[in-house]
Amino acid sequence: CANNFWQCERSNECIPNNFLCDNIPDCEDGSDEDVTRCKQPVAVRLVTAKGGRSLTTVEGRVEIRRFGIWGTICDDDFEEAEATVVCHSLGYKGPAQSRKEAAYGAGQGIIWLDGVHCAGNESSVDNCLHQAWGQSDCKHEEDVSVVCSLDTDEIDILGHKNTPPVEDVTNNLTDDILPDDCGTVDEELKYQTTDFTPKVVQGKEVTRGTIPWQASLRVRTSIKSIHWCGAVILSTLHVLTSAHCLQDYTKSAYFVRVGDFDTEVPEGSEQEHDIETIYIHEDYSKGLRLSNDLALILLKGRGLQFSSYVRAVCLPPAVTVYVAGTNCTISGWGSNGKPGAGFSRRLKATNVPIISESECRASYVYGDALSNGMFCAGDLQGGSDSCQGDSGGPFVCPVNDRSVLYGVTSWGHGCGRPNKPGVYTKVGLYVSWIRSKIHDSLNGR
Repeated sequence: CANNFWQCERSNECIPNNFLCDNIPDCEDGSDEDVTRCKQPVAVRLVTAKGGRSLTTVEGRVEIRRFGIWGTICDDDFEEAEATVVCHSLGYKGPAQSRKEAAYGAGQGIIWLDGVHCAGNESSVDNCLHQAWGQSDCKHEEDVSVVCSLDTDEIDILGHKNTPPVEDVTNNLTDDILPDDCGTVDEELKYQTTDFTPKVVQGKEVTRGTIPWQASLRVRTSIKSIHWCGAVILSTLHVLTSAHCLQDYTKSAYFVRVGDFDTEVPEGSEQEHDIETIYIHEDYSKGLRLSNDLALILLKGRGLQFSSYVRAVCLPPAVTVYVAGTNCTISGWGSNGKPGAGFSRRLKATNVPIISESECRASYVYGDALSNGMFCAGDLQGGSDSCQGDSGGPFVCPVNDRSVLYGVTSWGHGCGRPNKPGVYTKVGLYVSWIRSKIHDSLNGR
């Protein structure tokens, strides 16, 4: 369709953008007045350039959603005040800058806003003065981008400086056990990473060793052990998983396997460890179901031997901002999502974008079922998702060439269903709890 026009969903008709959701059907298929679309709230996201993120900044093309349709904003007159409004609405309260002429790539589809003028204190860019929605003489080569930053002096990649200390000795004990080289992959394997397909439940296998922090929480049966849930390595003695994964059996029935790829074939890199202590979050499932769905596991004995196939992930800083549109990686041996299907033999992974809190709390998504300690990620149209058996596994984001644990897979309605994305425990909110439990587990060892 031409500029300022929208193509009907199931026909080749093109209608003016301002005919969308005006209570008058203009498309033969009625898609321009679809109730679900028209009731979706306005949302803003950044489409980031590869490698364009750090712990303190995020940058990318600004996209805004209206009537369920993502579009861009023209860079005409878009300066610091306008960039500040966008960044603040995404949780970045530090200095903001605009970037013009499609600095992070040209978008596609509707150019929703043009002539935006903000005072700088608006709660969202759509509250600023602007031309009529969808009316613009710009081209996508003029799509605006922004650079946002946190309002903080310094953030340490392990979250040490920004995590409230329980006591001085806590920091010393915990810092000693958390490895400085967290979130790194063996250099020989680093550039062999698979291009992931749309979801874990149908995705391609990863290259062995490229997700070395992935662990499997397994259950012993009378015949053999089975994969039960995912988990993620924090140190030689500690793995993190979901609390709900540890509700069905006694502690002695579980054990942790690391360094695995094909669960049915010995590869020489696997290590198996029994569990010494399980720390379930004290407020697990209090109030909302599956709230605070987190558990720390202390392994028996001397713990893991780190190698090319066994490494720790990084914990995020406690001030971590979960920016909508940020692409991160989920992984696991979970089901492929087909009826009656078992778990995958080989480790799979995919990239999924973080979904804004307002979008995830929408009534047609999860509404009031979402607690402050949860976030959503995936595609609301269906597809990218985690599934049964992936619970407890890592949701990892790339930051400064490190892999940082932003989330732990928790729950969802089905696998890959429209408007039912995966829900993850927001690890950034639990860094202090994790560190205090690590400290408790090391006392007396």
